[in-house]
Parts: sequence; C-alpha cells; structure tokens
Amino acid sequence: MSLILIALIISLIFYRTYLYVFGKPSNSPPSIWRLPVWGSYWILLWGDYKFPHNTIQYYMKKYKSKIIGCWLGSAYTVILNDYDSVKEVLSRKEFDGRLHEAYPVKARAFGKKLG
Repeated sequence: MSLILIALIISLIFYRTYLYVFGKPSNSPPSIWRLPVWGSYWILLWGDYKFPHNTIQYYMKKYKSKIIGCWLGSAYTVILNDYDSVKEVLSRKEFDGRLHEAYPVKARAFGKKLG
C-alpha cells in the first residue's frame, strides 16, 4: 500500500515539474522552456552569453515563428521579431497597458499599483 502511495506522489511531483518547465499561458505563442528562479533567462545566456539575441533568433527559426514567448523570472514575456508584428502590437489598443506585477515595478511604487 505504501509503495503505491510513494509511486503516486513521485508521479505527481514529476507531473507538476513538467507543467512548471513546459507550461505557458493559453493562446500564447511557442515559448522557450524555463528553469526555476530566473525562468528562460538561463537558456538565453546558455545559447550565447555575450549576445542573447542570437539565441532568440535560433528559437525563432526552430519554432518557425516571428513571435515567441519566454519567462523572464516569473513574468511571461512575448518577443516580436519583425517590423510588421511590432507595428501591429504598438498600434492596437488591446496591447496597451503597463506591467504591474513585476518586482521592480512593485519596488519603485512601494507595493502599490500606480499609473
């Protein structure tokens, strides 16, 4: 009985770890997998330490997409790679807004949502 319970707990831990590493918000572009604490930032540095934009270019080619997502810390970030995508995002009203949940924003505003 206890062996089955241990196997079930280990399976649950592996499943939650898989969801953490490869999970992403719904309706989001293909994304780079993440690691604890810093998110996808380690992956960007691992690909090319001095020029992380080369790693982003690699993943854009790998996923065959001009828009990819990555985790920078606990914040999900979308990266755009071409002029048309950037122009569309900057001109549409639903993409307008400020990030209120990031730590630097909270630290500067003393934990309040300003602006």
